[in-house]
Amino acid sequence: MKHLLIWGMLLTTAAAGAQDLPRELWDQAWRGDHESAIRGYREFAAQHPDNSQAPVALYNAANLTLSQAHDTAAALEGYRALATKYAGTQWAAEACRRLAVLGSERRMEYGLQALRGAQGKDYQMPETWVTQVAEGLVGEIAALGDSARMVDIYQGIIPFIPPGEQAAQMQVRLAAALEAAGREAEAAGTYADLLQAYPFSRHAIPVRQEKRDLILKHRPDFPW
Repeated sequence: MKHLLIWGMLLTTAAAGAQDLPRELWDQAWRGDHESAIRGYREFAAQHPDNSQAPVALYNAANLTLSQAHDTAAALEGYRALATKYAGTQWAAEACRRLAVLGSERRMEYGLQALRGAQGKDYQMPETWVTQVAEGLVGEIAALGDSARMVDIYQGIIPFIPPGEQAAQMQVRLAAALEAAGREAEAAGTYADLLQAYPFSRHAIPVRQEKRDLILKHRPDFPW
């Protein structure tokens, strides 16, 4: 089952914790006794709040609540508790991603929080994870209809996007938002930076064709 694959990966990642999660909780979930497993994970987190495995326990409890108990409201509550109590951990970042994906009323806030937590003191989320979170934010940002706010958000997102097509696309979106906000010179500079950083990107082609005059107006020495 999908949740077991994710869950097993998380347990393996966290195996070096100060105190391992009880094996019986895994066994209970495997046997289908999800209620006992959920209760056990929550109890472990409550009894060992400073243990490195506590956020893993809360995450597993929320996952099981969602996928097996089919209680979305309780799962969302669990993810929110995890994101608040263990902010700055990879588990909190993943909880925020889940909250954004599951349609929380604060989708964009949680998506941004997930991106900000993509890298910590002793962890870094995979590039595919970062890209997925960023793509999920695009529609939310576009729906704002506030160019100035969109500029601020894109500028806050871009530093977390790994180099590649997704980063190039986000830069184009930032430049477009700058244009819409009347910040023409900054938009031209952003388009120019895109062409220099990603000259062979598919996102560079329309910029080269459609924004040439704008770039030359503000960057007359740009090396075409």
